[in-house]
Amino acid sequence: MPGLHTTRIIHGTDYRWLGSNHHRPARSGVLDLAAFAAHVKGGGVLYGQPSAGYVPSGTPVTKQGDRYVPYEVGASFDGVLLRDISVGDAGGDPMITAAILDDGRLIGKYVPTADGEPFVTPDKTDNNTSIIFA
Repeated sequence: MPGLHTTRIIHGTDYRWLGSNHHRPARSGVLDLAAFAAHVKGGGVLYGQPSAGYVPSGTPVTKQGDRYVPYEVGASFDGVLLRDISVGDAGGDPMITAAILDDGRLIGKYVPTADGEPFVTPDKTDNNTSIIFA
């Protein structure tokens, strides 16, 4: 079945974007990995393990149908990836399950973006979460 793969927790993850240690458990969602190509970091050896790269924790997402894709300004903001997602863990499948955080406090200046530009906080009408931006 698509999206049902084991994912590794990558130690050394940058959680500076997470502005609180109080949050509800994340929900699971299926990522469309092909849509995250511009967000993939690393490659080669990552934390001592061979890796095809990873999508960093804190990456903002939008739900399109039953899949999550990267958030873009003006789209609905549906949360952030709670953990780094190793691209190699998908085993060639374009869909992979991930933890999506939609409650808590985020520090916008540390939220990762594909182009390295500062994260643009979503308009209140586009924010489908209980996330507070600091």
